[in-house]
Amino acid sequence: MADETVVTPLAADAVTPPPASDDAVPPNGDATGQPAGNTAGRTFTQAEVDALLSSRLERAKRQTEEATAKARTEAERKAAEAQGEYQKLYEATKAELEEAAQKAAALELAAMRREVADRLGVPAALVSRLQGDTPETLEADAKALMAALPKPGAPNINSTGGAPPPASGLSQVDIEQLAARLGVSPKYIGKN
Repeated sequence: MADETVVTPLAADAVTPPPASDDAVPPNGDATGQPAGNTAGRTFTQAEVDALLSSRLERAKRQTEEATAKARTEAERKAAEAQGEYQKLYEATKAELEEAAQKAAALELAAMRREVADRLGVPAALVSRLQGDTPETLEADAKALMAALPKPGAPNINSTGGAPPPASGLSQVDIEQLAARLGVSPKYIGKN
């Protein structure tokens, strides 16, 4: 009996017999032919102990792998959900940053327009019409705009102050507009 080892069983449910072939296990007992649950005085060979341990380890390994796979799947699902939320937050933040950058660029361009207009004497009403995105292009546009504006005539030093200019050569529309400004009937304008 050199190859037999005496092992005291732990509990009836802790010991799992090795998988047996259909003809090896009697229907009402274990592999030794004894009734099931009656393992109190039984001795196991090293091969049986090894078989019991290996089946137990296989079952524990399989359960661990299943639990790991389930945990991995759950973690991947949660990560995908979180990634979706992070993606939404990223897109919203990115849109806000782009909007802020556009506002900053618009403010910078408006400041450049005002500076160029002040330097070249462009009227305030025409500052927003200046085109370009660099000081040089804005300055060139401002010079072209100023060249296109009509030059103010010399003041009439002989004018009587508030008297209307002579009405000769005025169109009917000009006469009506002038009369409306003065608050008189158009029939009195243009008559000597």
